[in-house]
Amino acid sequence: MKILAVDTSTFTASAAVLDGRAVLAESSAVLRATHSERLLPLVDEVLARSGIPLEAIARIAVGLGPGSFTGVRLGLATAKGLALATGIPLVGVTSLAALAASAWAHDGPLLATIDARRDEVYAAFFSARAGERVELRGAVHVRPEALGALALTAFPDRVITVVGDLGDATYQRLTGAAPPRFSRAPGAVATPLARFVAWEAREGRGRLDDGHLEPEYLRASDAKLPQPRVVTP
Repeated sequence: MKILAVDTSTFTASAAVLDGRAVLAESSAVLRATHSERLLPLVDEVLARSGIPLEAIARIAVGLGPGSFTGVRLGLATAKGLALATGIPLVGVTSLAALAASAWAHDGPLLATIDARRDEVYAAFFSARAGERVELRGAVHVRPEALGALALTAFPDRVITVVGDLGDATYQRLTGAAPPRFSRAPGAVATPLARFVAWEAREGRGRLDDGHLEPEYLRASDAKLPQPRVVTP
């Protein structure tokens, strides 16, 4: 099955084409505020490099977040637009699941994390063995210290591997109660890249769009509509 995938949940936007178990092409760019300018060129690039025309794609997969509000919205809108224009089925994959998939060879407790800013972390708990992963609870967004306590309770007497984009200070706060109980995955697997979004969709671990596929924000946006002014006579 040929799958075109995109993820824009973090500052790294990526696109990939997967055919069966092989990644035919992948491209990524570290961005700040230019997802809207770079995503479609990334898609065009990976399709051209893969030699697969868009009409030959069997599935489009997209990272649903959590992560950057603007990035997740843009990624999903772009993927929905491509699916609507072509009639290709669309599958949504949580970006935390894609991040966990990047640690494919890991056995044991796995904590997938994305820096949520505002002194919080997005996270999901997985149990991994021989490349298979089971999500143990719904995703959370909490302060680093609270996440560390949850992890220690979820995995008593086990070493917990943390994968994700947390800075050193945030990671130290997460693990501060019991540093030896945590192990940090390499930074090379710290981003939910499109290839892993495609892989999760291929393995049936995504949600087929029924017309109501929505981002997984986990918390309300910081941006709010202005409230009407009340004038007291």
